Amino acid sequence: MKKEIWVEKLRVFATMAVILLHVVGGVYVNEPAEIPQYRRIFDLSLLIAVSDWAVPVFLMITGYLLLDEKKNLSNGKLTGYIKRMIYVLLTFGFGYCLIESFVNYRNEGVGKILGDAIINLITGNSWAHMWYVYMLIGIYAVTPIIKTFVNKASDKLLIYILILFFVMTIVLPTVNYCTGIKISRLYIFGAPYIFYYIFGYSVRRINIDAKWWWILGTVSFVSMIITANINLNYKNSVFEYDNVCVALIAMSIFTLSYMHSQNNDKQEHRDKLIIYLSKRSFCIYLVHAFFLNLLNKGFDMYPTDLPILVGEVVFALTALVGSLVVYEILVRLPFIKNII
Repeated sequence: MKKEIWVEKLRVFATMAVILLHVVGGVYVNEPAEIPQYRRIFDLSLLIAVSDWAVPVFLMITGYLLLDEKKNLSNGKLTGYIKRMIYVLLTFGFGYCLIESFVNYRNEGVGKILGDAIINLITGNSWAHMWYVYMLIGIYAVTPIIKTFVNKASDKLLIYILILFFVMTIVLPTVNYCTGIKISRLYIFGAPYIFYYIFGYSVRRINIDAKWWWILGTVSFVSMIITANINLNYKNSVFEYDNVCVALIAMSIFTLSYMHSQNNDKQEHRDKLIIYLSKRSFCIYLVHAFFLNLLNKGFDMYPTDLPILVGEVVFALTALVGSLVVYEILVRLPFIKNII
């Protein structure tokens, strides 16, 4: 299938947003020192709000591409996708597990280090950003069932399924967070990832006026900033992927990008920088955390050590440039080049 430039652009923007998310998130997970209130407000209300949409959009892109009726997905192709993710876990995932195990048990021998790393890999306790790779394996595994269903479903049935999933996997968890009612037993799957996956496919078939997406996205963005300021804690529910504001921002960005591409398909041009970064986006995702962890945990350096915004930009660029350099090295290795 011919690559769509709007998808390439959105993938690049989402990749940059993930880096920014982890640059800021690393500060408030580790809490290196007393952070001024104004800096906390800036980071948690603005930077997180403009980057937390990225992972849902990645899933929407995957659903848009793989669930398309024109996409021929044989069992062999899906098996190939799953194998690729398994290889990623056995290389990058295991490498990150080894780093953590070495730091924790370097005085207890090689056996202890290897054993702990293997257990962490199997149980999904690699570095935090690797959860996405584990999740993708599950998404690929259920794709034949989802693809068969959504391709045959009528538009009305597809809308019903999306509404049901939205309510059960996003609205109810948000109500639970906000009210403490504890209605978790009503969740479907306990996560919204399937919803995002199907939503990415649905933009081809469900037409809602662009103005409503602008309104939903804007209101959600403002609401997220206000809510974040009520409780300045990075680990609160405002930043979860089953939060209504996060979901609506991601849905608006994805849908409006798609609509823009349909209205301006002849004007879209293949920007060389976008193609360059898009091709390397998966490697950037896998590797950027290494440089951020090196700065945070290795050198005890954080973006809050620098002036506001300067620190965030410098750390993000360091992670990006470092990841691009690593890509140029890894792409020359026979086995690794096939999985990045």
